[in-house]
Amino acid sequence: HGCPGGEDGEVAANGSGGGSRDFRKPSRQSYQEAETAFRDLLVELEITSSSRWSKCRDKLSRDPRYKAIDRSARDAVFKAYVASVEEEEKAAREKRRAKEKREVEAQQRLAKAGEAAAQRREKAARQDAESNFKTLLVEMVRGSDPKWSDWWPRLQKDVQGRATNPALKASEAEAMFRDHCVHLAATAEKDFKALCGELLRPLLPADRREALPPALIDFRDAEDALGEDRRFGAAPRDSRERIWRRWVMEAIEERDDPSIAAARREREARDRARAAQSARELAAGGRAPRARGPESAVDAAGSNITDRAYQREYLQAPDAKRVRRD
Repeated sequence: HGCPGGEDGEVAANGSGGGSRDFRKPSRQSYQEAETAFRDLLVELEITSSSRWSKCRDKLSRDPRYKAIDRSARDAVFKAYVASVEEEEKAAREKRRAKEKREVEAQQRLAKAGEAAAQRREKAARQDAESNFKTLLVEMVRGSDPKWSDWWPRLQKDVQGRATNPALKASEAEAMFRDHCVHLAATAEKDFKALCGELLRPLLPADRREALPPALIDFRDAEDALGEDRRFGAAPRDSRERIWRRWVMEAIEERDDPSIAAARREREARDRARAAQSARELAAGGRAPRARGPESAVDAAGSNITDRAYQREYLQAPDAKRVRRD
């Protein structure tokens, strides 16, 4: 590394650049003044941390301030000055790096904030789309056995665009439709069981030794008793006899062992509590678990008390495959 400056960097011997000091009489200057003047010379020649004494000595020697300082101190002052410049340059580099780091971190925070805001907007748009589509399902889909392939084209014609919202995928819409259908089926089954309880339970003999009436043995007779009520027609056609058979079995179980009825009521209360909790979680922004269809298997607790003779003779009769009246 050479000494900064070029051919034009020479300082005149008359002390130009040295202020008002008279360097023609170095013997009158104190050592401190001479050292200060020599440092000023180093500043004027723009000595840097990469400058070397061997390269700069000739140029420095042309200035009276070079000669004003003791020969033994020149090299030491030069090295000390170069070291101080190096420290300043190092501090400047660190300051620059710290500034660049802060700028990068600020940009990263800004980018993350933008991503988070975009995610919040996307989530809000999806929740709005799901809520609006659920409202559309409640308004339009009320049948006992709806099919997605039949209803999807009709739902897409909604003038409010609730089925064609870009924030709602077709697969998500189908999943919500099927959940809605499960809910419809569960509600229809619940209402159908309530209808059986209102019209058929009074027909159940209190004494198990008494014969059962026809409406509790043959579904065709039960249809005659239940068919005029709207809840009968709201139940899925293919599930009516199954629901009726299940209700008859449960009614007999409860008659023969009242504890079964109490256990069933407790279970239904727990199911309602879970459903309410799921609804609250969904309203809070979570996702409710996929709804399950109505139970079709007999409770294990009640299977040991079921009137097996009745089940074998009436509920599993060979004519179960007969054509039912709709």
